[in-house]
Amino acid sequence: MLWGVPDWAWGVIAGLALLLYFLLEYANRMRLRLVPRLVLTFDADQGGVVETPEKIRDGMGATIEEYKAAYVRIHANSATQRTIRNAVAFLTRIEFKPKGEPTFRITRLSYALSLGQFDIHAGISRHIDFVKSNDKDNTLNFTVPWPLTLREAFKFPGTYRFTIVVSAEDVSSSIEVDIVWTGKWDEMVAHQVRA
Repeated sequence: MLWGVPDWAWGVIAGLALLLYFLLEYANRMRLRLVPRLVLTFDADQGGVVETPEKIRDGMGATIEEYKAAYVRIHANSATQRTIRNAVAFLTRIEFKPKGEPTFRITRLSYALSLGQFDIHAGISRHIDFVKSNDKDNTLNFTVPWPLTLREAFKFPGTYRFTIVVSAEDVSSSIEVDIVWTGKWDEMVAHQVRA
């Protein structure tokens, strides 16, 4: 007997305290599994740079022209078991470093990379294309329509750094990707900038 409390009561108190600890731990684990967490990745060797044929078709569906293209894309993943709803991808900054120069020139912007909202389901990687090039004209271009002020944004060889933000309900994440552009569609090199 301690402090006038019988030993069996201390056993009950210890058992209740242990039960409370396990309930709180379980609740915290469930919260971490269900709170949305968005992870953006880029790996050129794992679907980050994709070469594909592109076809231009007439109104009847017949191929008029075919050429090879390369798309650069990031991957968005839900790191929890919850679907991330109403996501939109934005390009928020382009930086350019001409070949041989030590520093980047920055252009700040806020343009949507996605034509509408999309969901990111648990366990399913969602790719977001942001630039492309092809063997037809050997230029680097955006994958969605852009303002005329950016029509020659990739005119010169060098390193282009793209900052992309994906924003959704209750969560957002950003990533930076460098593309070394030589002026040739099949020599483009890309990698994720590590923080």
